[in-house]
Amino acid sequence: MQRLKEANSCQNCDLRNSDLIRASLANADLQGADLSGSKLLLADLSGANLRNCNLRGANFGGADLGDADLTGADVRGAILAGAYTAGVAFDGNLMAASQEDYTLQVETAQTRPQEVYENSQAESSSRSENIDEAADVSSASAAGVTTVTSSATLAAEETDLEAKTATSDVPKVVKTSSSKPADVPAEPESLGSSVAATPVSAENIKEKDLLDGEDGQEVEEELAQAEEEESLSEEEKLEEFIDELLDTGECYQCDLSGIDLSGKNLKGADLEQADLTGANLAGANLRGANLRGADLTNVDLRDADLREADLYKADLSGADFTDADLKDTLLDGAYTDEAIGLNPPSLMLQE
Repeated sequence: MQRLKEANSCQNCDLRNSDLIRASLANADLQGADLSGSKLLLADLSGANLRNCNLRGANFGGADLGDADLTGADVRGAILAGAYTAGVAFDGNLMAASQEDYTLQVETAQTRPQEVYENSQAESSSRSENIDEAADVSSASAAGVTTVTSSATLAAEETDLEAKTATSDVPKVVKTSSSKPADVPAEPESLGSSVAATPVSAENIKEKDLLDGEDGQEVEEELAQAEEEESLSEEEKLEEFIDELLDTGECYQCDLSGIDLSGKNLKGADLEQADLTGANLAGANLRGANLRGADLTNVDLRDADLREADLYKADLSGADFTDADLKDTLLDGAYTDEAIGLNPPSLMLQE
């Protein structure tokens, strides 16, 4: 630990279960270090070299991992809630990888016993069928009944028996399949109630009417109707998206550029690293919202409630904060070039 503090470097060090809360480790070289189980809450690890580190179970709550290199690191079970991860170098999805350990535990505890049960049931059923068949043969023999089976039937039964024997020890996977004939294409997956299975477009109508020989007036009317329906469909999709955003309050790294959320209630919403360039958030309730690393370039935030919002390292270039409530707003590391309304009085704590 002393070596780390003095040189900001500790490659391959054993730092398991270390208390590094609020530690200043920007650009530190910790390649190959074992930090499993360590507490790194609110630590500054921006630009740090964490390649091939053991980070299993480490707590990075609220830590700054911006531009850190986690290539080859083991992050299973790591806690990344509230951590700033913009620009992190990692093989794959960092958030998903951090939850992998827990997923494996769930599968071990629940899925595998169920598979064993299903396999044992299948084997028991197979044995029962064999016993029943043997009983039927014995009964027939006892009654003096002579059965005549064709060679073709025997061959078919032997083939079926071999197939059963070859697969008796293999877990069965039940898959649903379409009952449609091979020449009928499956319906496309639904993307929402406003999306039809067969899209109707102006181009489709134009081609159809040309083939049907309809006159120009009718074609123009149908084209206008199709264009109106397409326009309404896009509006409906946007409304559904906004409703879902307001309902869940989550849109991590979403593209919200140019969206109109004026006057909307986004209190406590998670919009970390979202692209909100040119969006209209005038009068919106963003109290306690997570806007860490978000791009708020040229956003209209007039009269918005940003109390206790987290704008850590957000890009606020050209944003308009006129009459916005910025009490207890976190603006550490934010880019404020040409931002309007961020004069000192607006940042003063008010009772």
